[in-house]
Amino acid sequence: MKPLKAGKKRLVFAPTKYLDQEYLDKYQIDFAQLPYEIYQRAK
Repeated sequence: MKPLKAGKKRLVFAPTKYLDQEYLDKYQIDFAQLPYEIYQRAK
Protein backbone atom coordinates (compact mmCIF):
# COMPACT_ATOMS: atom_id res chain seq x y z
CA MET A 1 0.00 0.00 0.00
CA LYS A 2 1.39 3.41 -0.96
CA PRO A 3 1.21 6.29 1.50
CA LEU A 4 -1.26 8.98 0.44
CA LYS A 5 -0.27 12.54 -0.31
CA ALA A 6 0.23 14.82 2.69
CA GLY A 7 -3.06 15.70 4.40
CA LYS A 8 -4.99 12.77 2.93
CA LYS A 9 -6.19 10.04 5.30
CA ARG A 10 -8.13 6.81 5.08
CA LEU A 11 -10.92 6.04 7.52
CA VAL A 12 -11.45 2.34 8.21
CA PHE A 13 -14.45 0.91 10.10
CA ALA A 14 -14.09 -2.63 11.49
CA PRO A 15 -15.02 -4.67 14.57
CA THR A 16 -11.37 -4.95 15.67
CA LYS A 17 -7.93 -3.62 14.80
CA TYR A 18 -5.25 -6.11 13.67
CA LEU A 19 -2.58 -3.56 12.76
CA ASP A 20 -0.31 -1.71 15.15
CA GLN A 21 -0.51 2.05 15.55
CA GLU A 22 2.86 2.55 13.83
CA TYR A 23 1.51 0.98 10.62
CA LEU A 24 -1.70 3.01 10.81
CA ASP A 25 0.28 6.22 11.25
CA LYS A 26 2.66 5.38 8.40
CA TYR A 27 -0.19 4.88 5.95
CA GLN A 28 -2.35 7.68 7.38
CA ILE A 29 -5.18 5.41 8.47
CA ASP A 30 -7.76 6.35 11.10
CA PHE A 31 -9.44 3.34 12.68
CA ALA A 32 -13.02 3.49 13.99
CA GLN A 33 -14.23 0.42 15.84
CA LEU A 34 -17.70 -0.87 15.07
CA PRO A 35 -19.76 -2.43 17.84
CA TYR A 36 -19.40 -6.21 17.58
CA GLU A 37 -23.20 -6.60 17.44
CA ILE A 38 -23.32 -4.76 14.09
CA TYR A 39 -20.71 -7.10 12.64
CA GLN A 40 -22.60 -10.19 13.88
CA ARG A 41 -25.87 -9.06 12.24
CA ALA A 42 -24.17 -8.46 8.88
CA LYS A 43 -23.14 -12.11 8.46
